[in-house]
Amino acid sequence: MKPTIRIICIILFSLFSKEVFSQPQLPFTPYPGNPVLEKGNPGGWDAASAFIPTIIEYDSTYYLFYNGSQQPHVSGFPLYIGYATSNDGYNFQKSAANPILTGDGSGFDTWQVTKAVVMVEDSLWIMYYCGREIPGIGPGRKIGRATAPHPDGPWTRSDTALIKPGEPGDWDSGFVGPQSILATDTGLVMYYMAGDGQDFQSHDTMRIGLAISTNGGLSWEKYDDPLTTTPPYEHSDPVLQPGPANWERQSVADCDVIKTGARYEMFYTGSYRIGVNWFASIGYAWSDDGVHWTKDTVNNPIFTVQMDPLATGWVEAPTVIIIDSFYFMYYFDATWSFTNLATALITPPLSIVNNSYDEAPAGFWLNQNYPNPFNPTTTIEFSIPKSGFVTLKVYNILGEKVATLVSENLSAGTYQYIWEASDLPNGVYFYRIEIDQYMLVKKALLVK
Repeated sequence: MKPTIRIICIILFSLFSKEVFSQPQLPFTPYPGNPVLEKGNPGGWDAASAFIPTIIEYDSTYYLFYNGSQQPHVSGFPLYIGYATSNDGYNFQKSAANPILTGDGSGFDTWQVTKAVVMVEDSLWIMYYCGREIPGIGPGRKIGRATAPHPDGPWTRSDTALIKPGEPGDWDSGFVGPQSILATDTGLVMYYMAGDGQDFQSHDTMRIGLAISTNGGLSWEKYDDPLTTTPPYEHSDPVLQPGPANWERQSVADCDVIKTGARYEMFYTGSYRIGVNWFASIGYAWSDDGVHWTKDTVNNPIFTVQMDPLATGWVEAPTVIIIDSFYFMYYFDATWSFTNLATALITPPLSIVNNSYDEAPAGFWLNQNYPNPFNPTTTIEFSIPKSGFVTLKVYNILGEKVATLVSENLSAGTYQYIWEASDLPNGVYFYRIEIDQYMLVKKALLVK
């Protein structure tokens, strides 16, 4: 890799503005209405499966892109790409234009397309996806690009793959697949999963890598750590590796990366194998520069099949979006037939720090409500250091707003408000105060 590319990769993450940083409060709470997207009717393009979701928000609508197949994927049948839309993040309607992308009979995606990662630039829809040339399980997975004026299409594809597997012996020599794309001040960065086996279905070791584009995604350079000059990673370097924890000792793979203020958050699949049995869970990591990641060793894995009473196989391939300060994570409940797609919620962040990573300014605080637990009234006390427009809202565990206690200009000082919840069911609630760029959240328990 050229030295200039290495330098760009090191500095590009520092060019983001220094904003606030939020972090999910764990654990996840599975949505009781799961699955939010099911496989299709017999004979349809997604009759056997609806899985590997990715989600974006555009023009107040949530677009959930996913893979579908007519037969169980392990049988070696083609995969297709479709999408569904929602106004609230819970209720999705599949597009009548599905599938929107299929193997085109020629080139690197002759036989199959999978894992759509979509972004919108100046009303142009851009999809990065994984293509395969020949039937069966590998080899030949490469990353391509397609554009369209609307998600229904028509989609115009690039003639050749943009990112290909590495050289023989490299960590990504077997296959590559797109996972998440972020825009920076200098271009685009892509997180991709890769392995040195024939295909991810062969369950060889998988890792997460990084690629950089400075020309709008038309070409990409894989990240190569300038401090690493010896094998086993001679031509490029992964940014997230398996282990050392048992639950992720074999592979780290499908992931989504979001930027919350001045930090990056990664939700990823960790997995291991015992004999012929495969086990997967979802983990969490964070980074200040998007390159060097710290795994959450306290809470990982943050979501497992045991945490979702409706899941039947294992949970993997998370994709995350923040809706009204709540983390929504979509994942699929996998068995060998990859049947359905499900969703879960992360409860809101406990607090958000200011631009310089310090604590919130002196005089800005939110007390724990009292009494707590309560029935049916409780007092919420807070202080603001200066005049400004203040909101104090209450949300249930699903992220739905249930009360607005304050929404007005207030002078600097300390305030108390009574929240009366006689019309609400028992459970955990979250109350959140906001003023300017600052926000604090605390948890309350209603017990009748």
